[in-house]
Order: sequence, then C-alpha cells, then structure tokens
Amino acid sequence: MRPILIPCSVRLNSALFAAMLAAMAESSIRVIARAVKILDCFVGARGNLGITELSKQTRLSKSTVHHFVTTLVETGLLASDGASRRYRLGPKLAQLGNAFIQSTDLRDLAMPALTELRDLTDETASLHVKFGEQRVTMDQVVSTQGIRRVLNLGVARPIYVGAVGMVLMGDLTDQDILRLLKRDRPRQLTPHTVTDPQEILKLVHKARADGYCMLNAQTDDGVGVIAFPIHDHVGAVPAGIVVSGPIHRWNAKTITPHLKRMKSIVDGVSHQLGRQPSDASSAMARVASR
Repeated sequence: MRPILIPCSVRLNSALFAAMLAAMAESSIRVIARAVKILDCFVGARGNLGITELSKQTRLSKSTVHHFVTTLVETGLLASDGASRRYRLGPKLAQLGNAFIQSTDLRDLAMPALTELRDLTDETASLHVKFGEQRVTMDQVVSTQGIRRVLNLGVARPIYVGAVGMVLMGDLTDQDILRLLKRDRPRQLTPHTVTDPQEILKLVHKARADGYCMLNAQTDDGVGVIAFPIHDHVGAVPAGIVVSGPIHRWNAKTITPHLKRMKSIVDGVSHQLGRQPSDASSAMARVASR
C-alpha cells in the first residue's frame, strides 16, 4: 500500500492553523488574568475606585483599564456610580459569592479545623450553624479524655444562648439584637446563664472586638467554653466553632496559652469562605454604623 502524500502547502496551513489556535488560547488567558487583576483591586478597597487608581494598581494603561472596566460593568461584575465615573464591585459577584456559599458544605470545610482544635487542646471541638434566629450543633470532634463533653448533634437552641451565640450575633445591629431578646425573653438554663438584654449586648460587643467569646456554664453547668466566629466573604457570621470541656480542666487559665493558635485555626475556615484578613475592621465598622 502506497503512503498518502500530503502536499507541503497543506502541512504548512495546518501548522499555521494550530499556531493561530494556540495564540488565541494564550490571548484569552491573558484577557481573563487582566480582568481578575482589576477585580482584585477592589478586595479590601475602602470606597469606589476610578480608572486612574486602577491603572496605577494594575500597571495597565488607562485605555486598557477603561476597556476592561466597561465590559465588567456590562456583565455586572462591576457597577458604576455614574457621574463621578468611579466603580465598585457589582451584583453579579454577590450572586456568585452566594452560590459558592450555598454549594459549600460547612461541615466538610470545618472538619479539619475541628480535628486540629481537638488535637491541640484535647477538648471537644464543635461546629454550630446559624439558621435564622436559632443555631444548630452540626458536627463535633470529641475529646479523647475519659471525662469529656459530648454534644447532641442536630439540637437547635436560640441564637442568643451561650458563648457561640455571642459570636453568631456579631453581624447583627444592636437594634436587631434587642428586638429579638424582647420578643423571645431569654430564660436561664443554668444559674449562670446570662439573660439580661444589656449584658448580652455587652458580651456581643466584646466578642466582636476580641474575635472570640469565653463564657462558661451557659447551657450546661460545670462546662468551660470558648467560641470563635466563622465569617464569610461579605463579613456575615454563618457559623461558629466552640471548644469546650469540664471547667476544672478547661478555663481561662488553661485556655489562654492556646488562644492565638485556636483563633488562627478558625480564621482558616473563614478564609476558605472568602474572608480576607483586611475585612475584619471594615466589617466591624459597618455593623457599628448601622
């Protein structure tokens, strides 16, 4: 059987076509990278940004930035404030962020952190998720010690109860918190349960400023507790992580040496939800101003 001979011109045209496809693919990648570079400028930005600022930060020409920004506005990834020709993140990004949160199982994200916290302290670490005005214990990694705290999973409690309640209310305004407490009228679960609305409000303020809440024997007598908030990409608090154990073993004296490391571990979960370190102060300021 004779070999099929392909004319040289056809081989050249095929090679040229392949080269053109490769160049087009590389060009598309560069376009996407530049668009992301512009969007990244808004992460942690205080206020809107103009073309000149974006050009300086990205080191792209003003005409290039203007071309990209126009397209990003048309797609809803950026929004324009009109008259001053300054820009902010658009509604499409909020939709994408919400889709990410909804498709992400917090239990899967939190499990490595729960395990690390248990291994660090050898006390029980648990995940509590906010559902409206309640919180539900979703998962836990139990202490290996003989005397330990074991929680019932799936149990719902009012959002304002206990240390984790104080961190979960960190994204609510004072008015919303007081309105909720007035309607529900908290009741004592132990002799130490905080029920006074103004005291609860003070604890929420302190937890928001500190980044954690240490509050013992609120739902079960003789239990020491520290709770940390999990923040999402917009600064809301959809969940919290608790480390708890018998108070004779797990208290302020024994908690303090682990505090910095525990906070760092939980912050890692927030980071996976899109939380940036620079978001903390701006989120607190937004809540305080509402």
